[in-house]
Amino acid sequence: MPTDNSQALFCIGGLGGSGTRVLAEILHSVGFSLGSPLNKELDNIMFSTLFKNPIWLQSASLKAQSQRLQIFHKASNGIKLSNSELKAFNLATDSNTLINLPKDFKLSQIELSKSQKWGWKEPNSLIYLNQINTFYPKIKFILMIRHGLDMAFSTNKQQLGNWGKHIFKEEWTEISQLAPPIQQLKYWLKANQTAISYGKSRMRERFIICHFEKLCLEPSQEIERILSILNESLSSEKLEELSNIPESPKSLGRYRKEDISIFTPKDIAEVFKINKI
Repeated sequence: MPTDNSQALFCIGGLGGSGTRVLAEILHSVGFSLGSPLNKELDNIMFSTLFKNPIWLQSASLKAQSQRLQIFHKASNGIKLSNSELKAFNLATDSNTLINLPKDFKLSQIELSKSQKWGWKEPNSLIYLNQINTFYPKIKFILMIRHGLDMAFSTNKQQLGNWGKHIFKEEWTEISQLAPPIQQLKYWLKANQTAISYGKSRMRERFIICHFEKLCLEPSQEIERILSILNESLSSEKLEELSNIPESPKSLGRYRKEDISIFTPKDIAEVFKINKI
């Protein structure tokens, strides 16, 4: 747990393709720092390098996960790493086969923000909600949710492939034998239900749900709501400007052109239940 005054204010997570980039762009536009370095999707690459590693997580203790959060925190705030932390950081960068920092990257290259309004966006943060909340007891976690039936027919299956075994555990063999859209929907349900259950019971008002469809269709109201929770107020002119950032993709509502009878009535009902939260 950080002992300095550089507590992270927010974290944005969700399933890949759920619209996390859009919200990150909005926050960045009003002066919130997303950390450094970032990729074109505005993901915090440092977090990805340390944590987007399902092979590591299989055997990583809570202590090891907390150490990596400490490394992430120190690096994000220009605090020198101890020798053991530097060794752990180098191990993390060398062993992650999914994503790596540039070969010539140095910790000293991180651009530190002068703003106290800092946090990060990285979809895989969803997997570490418990650990993040424990390490940052004041953080506000924003869960981006896109309609589960739309997500079921998405071609973005990266999180399912990376974390399916971790999420489903003993159920994984059975789930992996299902048709891809059914696998995707099962993952969407399990991941979001787990996050919502934890967030509402343990984080309460610090756990924020942002529905992608609402952000696109009612941008000004949704942006104002999110920023209000983050203690940020805007002029009507700035709010109108930000409202132009979310755009409804052509894939919005794509499930209406698909055969959703492949899903169980129970799973479909659960999707619409989550959509109303």
